[in-house]
Amino acid sequence: MNKNVKVTAVKGNVIIPSKNPEVSFIRVESRTNEIDDNGWVKETYKSAFIKGSPKALAGLGYSDGQMIGGRINLVETTEVPEFNAEDAMKLAGDTGVACTIGGAPIYRVMNYSANEEGQDSLLVHDNKEEILSAQAELASATEEADLD
Repeated sequence: MNKNVKVTAVKGNVIIPSKNPEVSFIRVESRTNEIDDNGWVKETYKSAFIKGSPKALAGLGYSDGQMIGGRINLVETTEVPEFNAEDAMKLAGDTGVACTIGGAPIYRVMNYSANEEGQDSLLVHDNKEEILSAQAELASATEEADLD
């Protein structure tokens, strides 16, 4: 098993409590080189949280800096995520426009999986015209600012 996911403490704590005393988290991260569909190599950085009861997470015995097997997968979905929905919304560059499918916003969530063969799951948005319009407005505003 490749060990390419790193356990990272937050403020010195490997197990991070939540507002709900029955739920805690362990933060993990990975840095990998991936080849995209166009043949370009890019370094990717991903972080995610392993969720569970404090007792179950403590039972894993993880320590800060420990390397573990598995993979962090990027999952795009129209289902509103359980945590930080606003931060998870997929936006079109600097436009601030949410990418959507059938009017529903797309959310980007990072999930840790012990399965090293897991893959990212991406969705294609259908509001291209709205995004192109916002990009044109942004470019026009930038040009006007440069003339001032």
